[in-house]
Amino acid sequence: MSTDWFELLNTETPAHLGPDRRAGTWSESEILARLVSLEEAEPAARRRSVVIRALVLLWHDHWNAAHELVQSDPSADAALVHAIVHRREPDPWNSKYWWRRTGAHPALERLGLEAGAVLERHGTAGWARRLLPGGRWDPYAFVDLCTELQGREESAEGQAARALQRAEFEAVLATFVGGAGSGRQD
Repeated sequence: MSTDWFELLNTETPAHLGPDRRAGTWSESEILARLVSLEEAEPAARRRSVVIRALVLLWHDHWNAAHELVQSDPSADAALVHAIVHRREPDPWNSKYWWRRTGAHPALERLGLEAGAVLERHGTAGWARRLLPGGRWDPYAFVDLCTELQGREESAEGQAARALQRAEFEAVLATFVGGAGSGRQD
């Protein structure tokens, strides 16, 4: 897998936990052009192009466009992206509904393996009991944490949650494109 896929998530600052827009994101047309180029280089990714597009659009704060792409797709992949869309809306109840529809997705297993390191780097290893019970990522607990941190995203805890969200996006993208992850250190 080409590491170019992870360039799609390369922004100056991580996405906000909520719907706020930030500087340094790409336009929808720029995102779609880059995605078409990557899909041409790796045709196997085309079977998941809708959810990959939605995920990258959401990372770049195009909430409505991401939502439109996943709302009518019945797949577990789309349910996962849909859950993140509603977490950022913020609509915690709706996000948890979509997490239930996602089920035991392989991206959650990947994130469970990576989240501990993110927690350690940000001095929030104490969150592991809450977010990683039994070593498994708990997306419901992360919805609750993001809801609690609304309006405090620039605090140390908010920055840690945003780093976890970045790890989540990377784990999901890696799962969708079949890669091993980015190896990014935040």
